[in-house]
Amino acid sequence: MPGILHSLIGADVKMARTMTSSNPRSVRLGLLGGRQPSASPPLRVLLARAGWDSLWTPVDAGGAEPTQDDALRIGVVAESVEQLPIATSHLWLRGDAARRARESVAAARDAHRALPDLSADAGDVRALEDLRSMAVMPVLGPASIEQLLDLLRYCDGNVAVCLPASPGRTEAEARARLARDPELEAVAATAAALVGTLEQCQESVGVLQAAGMRELRLRLPATSDLADVIAQTSALGVGSLARVRPGTPRSQAPNAPTGWGGRT
Repeated sequence: MPGILHSLIGADVKMARTMTSSNPRSVRLGLLGGRQPSASPPLRVLLARAGWDSLWTPVDAGGAEPTQDDALRIGVVAESVEQLPIATSHLWLRGDAARRARESVAAARDAHRALPDLSADAGDVRALEDLRSMAVMPVLGPASIEQLLDLLRYCDGNVAVCLPASPGRTEAEARARLARDPELEAVAATAAALVGTLEQCQESVGVLQAAGMRELRLRLPATSDLADVIAQTSALGVGSLARVRPGTPRSQAPNAPTGWGGRT
């Protein structure tokens, strides 16, 4: 199951845009919420502590209400037109609601005329143009790396990408986490995915950022160490990306701990 990096190298994709250290850009990180360990703090608490930008919760899951101290955008995901209208400040249209975008957008804006944050999935150039005409931010993916890079060419910079992700300290740890969530593993098997070491994931995000992505919305595996995964993944959003260049040599892996595998 190849991740973004391996797919990119295999396809020999060439990008017109590049990142430069004189103009570093950060990526806003969002989480598409789902199941979490029962003993874990609420997702909104974990994400706020890790410096993420947004949490997106399905409308039928009873999304969390933001408090005055929240640094997060708390958004709602609507999958069908029948779930609209929704009086919320942050709305993401997916599934049938995105396919019937004009009807959905009209219903959402009728319910919340000052709706400041409206986004919708887009699977092709026609959908991108349609959303742009309605002042709606497009969300690309899950899709292959070739499809994502092709669609990013038609975007004006205000675009998000949604991907499955399972980072780890090693590739084996990343894949073991993903295997604990068969539903997410199935999605990752048919689309670009951030699966591998943190450095591999950073390089992959750097590729998409250089192509024009400004927001990354992730689905993480339902794993007992979700708090640790969120903490690791926060490095994909800021700071370190300015030092990551697609295609450059990776840093050397750290030595194994003392005593590991019988070492002294």
